[in-house]
Amino acid sequence: MKKIKLLCFLALVALSGCTFSPSVKESYGPSGNTSYEISCNNMSASLGACYQKAGEICKERGYNVISQHSEAPFVSIIAECK
Repeated sequence: MKKIKLLCFLALVALSGCTFSPSVKESYGPSGNTSYEISCNNMSASLGACYQKAGEICKERGYNVISQHSEAPFVSIIAECK
């Protein structure tokens, strides 16, 4: 019985990790450069999670935020690498 509970708990943790990771859609910004719409939509999301994902995508080049939406639970930014 304990093994079943442990397996259920581990499965729940694994699934919740997928649920909370930001989604990224590649597009083109107003300048014609590649831009990224980063959505961090869930109850615990913040703009900070979206900014962190933009940093992971653009790395040391940095990024410019073209727009942001932060009305919970819908949190997203559109970022363009420099």
